Amino acid sequence: MPPSLYFQPRPHPFALSPRLSNKVGLKAAVEATATFLSNAVKPVMAGGPKLRPSNAYDAFIELANACGYPVA
Repeated sequence: MPPSLYFQPRPHPFALSPRLSNKVGLKAAVEATATFLSNAVKPVMAGGPKLRPSNAYDAFIELANACGYPVA
C-alpha cells in the first residue's frame, strides 16, 4: 500500500506569505463601497462578536457616528 499523502509522521512546514496591498484594487473597492452606502435608503451598521477582541469597537462606533448610521 502506498504511503498516504495526508497522514505523515512528521508535521508539514507551514508558512504564510506576507500580506501585499493592491492599491488600485483597494481604491476601487473603497469608491464602490462609498457609492453603495451613499445610495442606500436606510443603512445600518451591524457589528459582530470580533469587534472587541480585535480592539475595533471604538473605530466602528466612530465610523457609524461620522456617517450618521444606526448601529445594530
